[in-house]
Amino acid sequence: MEDRSESLSKLLGALFKARADFPTIERGCTGQLGLRKYKYANLGDIMAAIQGPLQANDLQIIHQCDGSSVGTTLFHSSGEWISTAITIDTDAAPQAVGSAITYMRRYGLCALLSIVTEDDDDGRRAGANGSKPKGNGAQQPREETAANPAPSNGGDTKKLADTIATVTERLAKAAANLKINGAPQDFASMRRR
Repeated sequence: MEDRSESLSKLLGALFKARADFPTIERGCTGQLGLRKYKYANLGDIMAAIQGPLQANDLQIIHQCDGSSVGTTLFHSSGEWISTAITIDTDAAPQAVGSAITYMRRYGLCALLSIVTEDDDDGRRAGANGSKPKGNGAQQPREETAANPAPSNGGDTKKLADTIATVTERLAKAAANLKINGAPQDFASMRRR
C-alpha cells in the first residue's frame, strides 16, 4: 500500500537534495542463504547514515505499526508526505513479530527512499519457501536473527517488490511533471549511495 499528499513538489525537491548528501551506507552485517553469503546494512546503520541529510532538508521519517502492517512515512516541513505499508504475519510468536517489524521497517525505508543496502540476490530469497536458485542446487535454510528474520512467505516479498516499483514510478512521474531542479531523469541512477 502506498499513499501520499496531494502535492509532492517540495518533498521531492528536498528528497533529491538529501539523497545527494547520503553517504555510502556500509554493509556491516552478514547473512547467509544456502551456501551464498551476503552483506547488508541493518536498520540502525541506515538511519544513522541518512538522518543528517534528511533533517538538513526538512524531512523526517516516521514508522508506525497497526498490528497487521508496518508503515513508513516520509514527511516534509511543508506538510507534504508519502507513505508505504507492508503487511506482516501477526500469528507468529511475539519475538518473531518483533523481528518482522524491524525487517519491514528496514525494507519499507529502503523502498521509500530508493536505497540499496544489500547484495542483489536475483530474487533467490523470494523463493526461500522451497524453490531452487539458479545454478546452486536446492535452497538451504538460512540463519535467522532479529536483524535477519525469515520471510513469512513469498507473498510479502512480492508485495515489497510491487511497492518499490509503484513508489519509484510515481516519484519519476511526479519529478517529470513538476520539472524539479536536480531531479534525475533516470531513477536507476539513484541506486546505491
